[in-house]
Amino acid sequence: CFEGTGARRVALPTYAFHHERYWPRPAAHTGDVTGAGLRPAEHPLLGAATALAASEGVLFTGRLSLTTHPWLADHTVGGGMVLFPATGFLELAVRAGDEVGCECVEELTLATPLLLPEDGAVVVQVWVGAPDESGARKVSLYSRAADAPEETWTEHAAGVLGTDARTAGFDASVWPPQNAVAADLEGFYDRTEYGPVFRTIRAVWKRGDEAFVEAALPAEADDAGYYGMHPALLDAAVQSVGFAGLDDEHKLLPFLWGGVSLHAGGASVVRFRVARTGEDSVSIAAVDVEGAPVLSAESLVLRVPAGVQAPAARRTELDSLLRLEWTAAPETAADPSVRHATLPALGTDAAAAALDGLTGAETLVCVPVSGDGHGDDVPQATHTLVAHALALVQEWLRQDRFETARLVFVTRGAIRSGRGDRVEDLAAAAVWGLLRAAHSENPTRFALVDLDADTRVETVPPLLPELLAGGDAQFVVRDGDVLVGRLDRAVTGAGLLPPAH
Repeated sequence: CFEGTGARRVALPTYAFHHERYWPRPAAHTGDVTGAGLRPAEHPLLGAATALAASEGVLFTGRLSLTTHPWLADHTVGGGMVLFPATGFLELAVRAGDEVGCECVEELTLATPLLLPEDGAVVVQVWVGAPDESGARKVSLYSRAADAPEETWTEHAAGVLGTDARTAGFDASVWPPQNAVAADLEGFYDRTEYGPVFRTIRAVWKRGDEAFVEAALPAEADDAGYYGMHPALLDAAVQSVGFAGLDDEHKLLPFLWGGVSLHAGGASVVRFRVARTGEDSVSIAAVDVEGAPVLSAESLVLRVPAGVQAPAARRTELDSLLRLEWTAAPETAADPSVRHATLPALGTDAAAAALDGLTGAETLVCVPVSGDGHGDDVPQATHTLVAHALALVQEWLRQDRFETARLVFVTRGAIRSGRGDRVEDLAAAAVWGLLRAAHSENPTRFALVDLDADTRVETVPPLLPELLAGGDAQFVVRDGDVLVGRLDRAVTGAGLLPPAH
């Protein structure tokens, strides 16, 4: 339309926020492995390969870490643990098959997940056995921590490589396919822990038990040309099984691949057909944007995993995490003879001044705490109430005559006990924070009690002497029950369920 107008092409101005990397990326594999009697494996996940003596087998070795393969950090489960993707094991098996002339992964069973450490690395081995009469070979994949050569190797996957390629019939000349209905992807990835590299799905259409998926690797994954099919890209097909009729709430993980052939490598944009073939299985066909076949998988069986065991170092870290739990306090008898006094409500000048009126023989001195009456400006009310609490704490500690007594701050609605209640008094909750710090420095001088709406302050002192004798100092009263705050493990470290694929 510009012919004869004198129009000419010009270079567009540079995009203002274009990012260009000048420093080299950390290399996964460096050095000349031929000096060690090996040869380069020519794959981003593997470092070297060697033919095994006295057999026709082949051994591949590699080293994986979040430093050399940062995109793996985007595949997380269980609150941040990095899980090596099941599609990564398939990619390794495909590469091994290509090395020995096997054009099909007849089957690959995934037995044990591989969790990658936040720091450090794991070494991997891919064993390919000698061919049988038909040319098929066994393949096994192992790993162990790079800094623990004495550890036993863990087998993660095992299967069989075959010589006959399989090509799925998938006509993508019309896209999207006729009679397919677009699926709503809003919030699809919100239910997962995936990072950008594994958020590859761009559009999905459904037709019965078929899902037609368009997926593209983001700019961060700029090494697709070195893979058969980048694991993050193939993972889009796994993520889509729910659209093909499987009961999937991002809980299903690949268990068994069958009849997988790679037809073309290095794709960064593909179109998938994911078709349900059973209650827990699908077939997968992938083509490029021109419709040429890229990958065929006759079967993928998925399972809900029983659990994922965190690595030892990660378990130690998780086991050290604690949280506050409210549990029933031991049964105690009220002591009506306890010497106690109640100060005016915190926040008035009379509260601190009332200390002068005490005899010093009191065992317990209660001070009611409430954010009510400090105005509607919650931040200012909180600041004012905490300032009064700090002044009272400092004065209490300054006077030696109270060394054997407890100053008990009594709040109402400042703590959640886990019984369906909620924090109603934010200013008083801040006072709890201050007093917890003061108690950690002076463990015998303070106590905290939070009441429900039906409990009167006068009922508190007779209950406390025996409870405080047990070493506890934080309590809540709910529906007549006294609960005590105890530290408990936040997680157990074992049996962590991956919430999602």
